[in-house]
Parts: sequence; structure tokens; C-alpha cells
Amino acid sequence: MKIITEHSLAFLMLCLALAVLYALLLYYKNKKEDFSKLQKIVLFASRTIAVTLIAFFLLNPLIKSLTRQTEKPIIIFAQDNSASLVAIPDSTFYREAYPESVELLLNRLEDQYDVQSFSFGENVRQELPFSYSDKVTDISELFRYAQNAFYNRHVGAMILASDGLYNVGVHPLYAMRYINYPVYTIALGDTTVYKDAILERINFNRIVFLNNNYPVEVLVNARKAKGEQTNLKIYINDHLKETQTITIDDDNYSQSFRFVFEAQETGQHKITAKLSPLQGEMNTANNEATAYFDVVDSHHKVLLLYSAPHPDVAAIKNAIENNINYELEHYQADDFTKPLEDYSLIILHSLPSVNMPANELFRKIENSQVSLLYILGSQSHIPLFNQKRTGLVIRGSRTSITEALPYYNRDFQFFTLEESTLNTLQRMPPLYAPFGEYQLSPAASVLLYQRIGAITTEQPLIFFNEADGRKIGVITGENLWRWRFRDYALNENQNATNEIIQKIVQYLAITVEKKYFNVSSQDIFFENENIIFDAEVYNKSFELINTPDVYMSIEDSEGTSFNYTFSKTYQAYKLDAGRLPVGDYIYEAHVNVGHEIFKETGAFTVAALNIEYSNTVADHRLMSNIAQTRNAFMFYPDELDNLYQSILDNHDIKPVIYHKMDFTDMLNLPWLLFLIVALLSLEWFVRKWSGTY
Repeated sequence: MKIITEHSLAFLMLCLALAVLYALLLYYKNKKEDFSKLQKIVLFASRTIAVTLIAFFLLNPLIKSLTRQTEKPIIIFAQDNSASLVAIPDSTFYREAYPESVELLLNRLEDQYDVQSFSFGENVRQELPFSYSDKVTDISELFRYAQNAFYNRHVGAMILASDGLYNVGVHPLYAMRYINYPVYTIALGDTTVYKDAILERINFNRIVFLNNNYPVEVLVNARKAKGEQTNLKIYINDHLKETQTITIDDDNYSQSFRFVFEAQETGQHKITAKLSPLQGEMNTANNEATAYFDVVDSHHKVLLLYSAPHPDVAAIKNAIENNINYELEHYQADDFTKPLEDYSLIILHSLPSVNMPANELFRKIENSQVSLLYILGSQSHIPLFNQKRTGLVIRGSRTSITEALPYYNRDFQFFTLEESTLNTLQRMPPLYAPFGEYQLSPAASVLLYQRIGAITTEQPLIFFNEADGRKIGVITGENLWRWRFRDYALNENQNATNEIIQKIVQYLAITVEKKYFNVSSQDIFFENENIIFDAEVYNKSFELINTPDVYMSIEDSEGTSFNYTFSKTYQAYKLDAGRLPVGDYIYEAHVNVGHEIFKETGAFTVAALNIEYSNTVADHRLMSNIAQTRNAFMFYPDELDNLYQSILDNHDIKPVIYHKMDFTDMLNLPWLLFLIVALLSLEWFVRKWSGTY
């Protein structure tokens, strides 16, 4: 700490000299006032110090201070909490002795490091329950979480304790590419291969049409069971349909078995495949698998027509085909000859175009009632498009385009998008939209507006309308494929883009009878998923309202009932019923609107998720590779002392010392002000005491 001024500190001597001269003239050269020697000394000193300080403040003095802060390196401890760790014979060790060893290790590390503990599996949590209850393992999510949570923090190392088995997310070695600190691994689990019959998976069609035959393929694996037999049984809705005896002829046995059944009833159906246990088999949790499929008597077909090949065609195709309820066909417009009545929705990409007006196609479209989705592009023939009665007329250049960013309309009511999708939408690249003056029908509903640079316009990017007895949607820009690329770059999936396209297709393709009360949800939930419902209430004018409360009761197969109340959203309702045990459930929802009561009923299934038990042989090679790629080492649970010593011996894991320089204006120091006031007050008191002023 030191004092600095805008001018040379040599002026301090001048301030002192002036103060001394002033005090001398006042108390030693002034003969009119008579003070004792002691009084003169006190008065002289008080006046000299006070005047010196006041004069010194004219130099604008600052106090320069340098402080040092020491930050301990962070040690991230991440514990695998998935069920595969206790699906082995030695599970008692991981429930009792192992947690005590970890606690001892962390206590020793906390003396020198800032230890942050997490568990992971389905998600990352800042706790160590050692419950091993997670139904899936996502190691990549741990690395993404660490990267975001400790960005620009002083992380010394990570300790990853796992069996190396993951079944969700990307490969851990790829996910940790941005981790730039050592990752020590504790290799858990058992690498011993035991006798095991494994029902690996069931391959099936999720949508089956009534009275059609549908195939079911079952993949069976077996380890260390050469010469033994097991029975494979196939159940449809808990009714035994097929039995087959399997002779295992290899210690690494793998074989698929195909069965064909007839779809005789509509609705949701359950397929269960079971393997009888082998003699001495310890893990039988992976001897059974269940799948669900729907039998329908009709389905929605979507037709995608385009003027010329374009990356958007593949992007739209991939998004729609992710929805099992829709079948997509795509053609170049001049190659299409089928009847339009077979389709629920026609998507027209850059049609009519400059090179393909498609007059005959549009004549057939006018004679049908099929819903339409136009996608405008650089090749669109805008004057011809303006004649199609979509609710939009664009006046301006035929060839000019502009880059239009999406801006979500919070007042849009036809469907809702997940908040995660809306967050991703804000970071999407622009679509290329025709430049011009947009005249939109007042009856149209806009999903996305165009944002040009930093200015949000009232020009639609995506909107919907009804005309000539059909639903019409228009996307005024092309290059949707860029959204899928950005979506994957941001989230390592394409869920946001898929949801936007699928919700558009769903709204346009499905003709639903209007009801005053609608409740929707999935038919099947896995046991690690929350049960989510959405509801809508309409008044007599079919306007969305959310004033009345919506109630729901859910009943399990044993007759136990659970009661809930929906939460209100902007103009609708939502219910998160949490997680429920595996089983079949029915529900009834009701709402009072005026003097009327509206009810909705339905059913859903909570399915078991046994993916953690399908493979319990620990992958220590992966754990070793994770450690080696980050210049660290792998240890076993009985080597935690060695792990502790290895971290201590790593001289790159050391505290960081920060130096912070501060400047404080001395005029802002209250004690200096108090000192000056005290000195002047002392001088005034002595002068008054002596009878002078």
C-alpha cells in the first residue's frame, strides 16, 4: 500500500511549510493573544496538521493498495449412480464399503483442494446418494455439465468413478473434447463374463395397419452358455402367441428370430418376449423385453413436391419420418402422377417456380380439399403465388431475397413449442425470404415473424390461414436445412427443428372435430419419465380460455386413485404428474365451464426400462482411454490412496494467486475527515478555554 498523487509528492513539503508558517504567524508572532506554552504547542500542532491535510487534499491524493488472493484448484468428483453397478454379484461392496472409502478420499482432498461432488446417470446432480437407481447412463452429459458449470473456473482435475457403460448420449471420448484438465478414473463394476442369456431387443413396426400381417424380430444373445437351452416365449397383450426352444451353440451366441402376427384389433398393443433362465444364471433382469405398438385402420400420408432438388427436401423428410404417425412421399413435381385424394397434406417447395409453373398440378389441387404448405424460395414465381389465395400477397422484386431471422409470436394459439425449442430458435440462422412488401390477411395467424438484422418486422416467416375449405400454411423462406445443422451444433440433436416441422405438419394434416375440452399426452411413458399432460378449454365461440380450473384423477390397475390439478399456461393448461410405477393407468379429467361439466378420459402405460441390465460387463478399457487422453491414470476402488497421492504429485494442480490493485481517493476516507474536524475542534476548545476567539 502506498500514497500517490496527480502531482509530485514534493508538494507535500510545500503544504507542510505553508501550514507551519501560517501557525507561527497565528500563535508565535501574534502578541495580541496570550496563551501558555502548553496551549501554544497544542494550538500550533492542531493548526499545522489540519492545514497540512487540507492543503494536501488539493493534490488529489490516492491510496494504491495491492491485495493477494489464493484460489484453491477445484477437484470435480463424479460418481456413476446407474443401476448397472449393482447388477453384479458383488453389489454389497458398492452399497456399504465403497461409499465410506470415497468419503475418506474426499475429506483428505478437501484439505488442499476445493472439492465439488456430483452424481450422474439420467442427469447430473450435485449430491452423492449412492443409490444406484438411475435407469440410464449418459457420461457425455457429465462432461457437458462440467464444461458449462466450471467455465473460466480454476479446475485442477476431475475424478470419474464409473463402470464405463453408457447407453444414452454421444461417445464419452468425443464429448470430453473441450475438457482441458486431467481426468482420473476409478474403474468400477465387474469385467468377469458370467453365464447369461440376454434378450437384446425387439425389432417391430410402431404403426401397424388393421388386418395386415406384421413382423416381430427378437435378437437373443448368450455368454458362457455353450450347449445349454432356453425357451423363447412371445406374448401379445399378455397372451402367449409363440414358443421356441433355442439351443446355444457358442459361448458368444447371437441370433435373431422372426415371427409374423396378424393385426386384428385397433389400439395400443404390447409385445413381451421372455427367455427362460439358464441353470446358474445370476442376472435374469435382461431375460425379458417389452415393446408397444399401435394398430390403426388409417394413417396420414404427406406428399412433398419440389421444383428442383434442394437440401430442404431431405431436412423436411427426416423431420417428418421421425413421427411414426405420418408416411411421407416425395417427388419432383413433373414426375408426380398419383391421385391427390390419398394424401392429408401437400408440401410445395418453391412451387410454382420460375421454371415450373405446374399449372396442371395446381388445377388438380384446386379441385381437392387437401391441406397445403407452401415453402417459398429463390426460384418461387411470386406473381403466380400471389394468385393462390393463401392470405399473403408479396409485392416487389421477383428475384431479390433477404435474410430473415425467426421471431416467435407469443400470441400464437394453434399449438405450443417447448421452451427449449424457443431458446434454440433464437439462435437459428436466417432463412432466405423474398424481398418485398408483404400484405397479410387479417384472418391469418402468424407463428414466426421476420427479424431483419436487429429489427423485428410484422412480415410473416411462418403463418397459417384457411381458404376454400382447407388449411393453408406458408413458410416464406427456404434453407430449413441450415436450422437442422445449427440445432445439432447447439444441442447435439435436432429435436428443436423436428418439433417445429412436426407441429406444422400435425396442425395442417389432421382434421379434428372441435371440442370444448381437449386433453392430450403420450400413450407410453418409460419409468424414468415424468407423466405430462396438456389441456385446452374453449368457450362457446371456440376461443381459448384458461379461467376455470382443470382437475384430473389417475387410477392404476389396482384401483388406487391419484388426484391432480392442472397448472395454467398462457392460454392453456399443463400437468406434470411426476413419475409413476410401471403399469397401466386410466385417467379422467373434467372442467366446469359456466353451468356445464366437460370430461375427457384416456389411458396410458408406464413401461419398464431395463437397458441398464442388458450389459453389466464393465468397460474398463474406455475408463483407461478417458484417463490417458487427459494425461491422467486409472485406478481401482482399492487404490484410492494411490489416486490421492497421484493428485498430490501432479504439480500442474496448484493454487492460483490473484493480485488485485485498488485505488482509493483519500477524500473518501471518513477517518481523515473526522481527524481534521477533531483537530479544528480541539483548537477551538483551547481558544475558548483561554477566553479568546
